[in-house]
Amino acid sequence: MQQAIFHRREALGILVLSFVVNLFTFNESGTAFLGLFVGDSFTSIANVVILVTGFISILMSIDYLKRTGIERGEFYALILFSLSGMMFMASANDLVTIFVALELLSIPLYVLAAFRVPDLRSEESGMKYFFVEQDTCPGPPLDSLTSSFNYIKKTGLNDY
Repeated sequence: MQQAIFHRREALGILVLSFVVNLFTFNESGTAFLGLFVGDSFTSIANVVILVTGFISILMSIDYLKRTGIERGEFYALILFSLSGMMFMASANDLVTIFVALELLSIPLYVLAAFRVPDLRSEESGMKYFFVEQDTCPGPPLDSLTSSFNYIKKTGLNDY
């Protein structure tokens, strides 16, 4: 079996470290990047829920990945990217930041849907997820982003 670059041990360690840092900054509030991100008690609670859910999902996936023979390090990196998109979305204070966080959340999920490469059903599910996601938007994601930029330009409001 090929040596995985990124193991579940490292992924779980990153989640535990993020959880501890989040607990130390639980009651502090502030903004970052000129108000694009906000840190308050709601964000901290949402981050705790997201991190605990990610920890549990990695623990639950250990047996599944071994049983199906697809234990590769990319799985854990994709989970962490998706979790960071969730955390960015919880702390977003700007419409454009929500779009960027949504893309950071959804693109790894496309890849995870098609992660069992030899299985044709997995490839089909990844493609269907990608195209259904494109169909549920009012247009392609760039059109949606363009309309939000037009809204910002006309109203001057950038908050949601």
